[in-house]
Amino acid sequence: YLQVYLIIAVIPPILEEILFRGFLFGTLKRRLTVKWAASITCILFGVAHLEYNNLNWIAAIDTLLFSAFLIYLVQRQKSLYGAMLLHCIKNSIAFYVLFVHK
Repeated sequence: YLQVYLIIAVIPPILEEILFRGFLFGTLKRRLTVKWAASITCILFGVAHLEYNNLNWIAAIDTLLFSAFLIYLVQRQKSLYGAMLLHCIKNSIAFYVLFVHK
């Protein structure tokens, strides 16, 4: 379970925060307004979480909204660490529901 936990609940949130909120959002907000940068980042984050061969739009919308909150958190804290932690917590809950609580 430890390897699966790391693959689901720890590594992806850290890398996704660096990629989406750090690099993508950071780059876009230097070129566009914060609203446009956030909108594009949220849409791409939601689309990236669509399941292959199973267009789960509810999960994509949930992920898009979660992305918006993470952007708010990053903007407010001027840091990725809080977003990384919250993202890890959310994925940990998903791990628990999928693999531990049966």
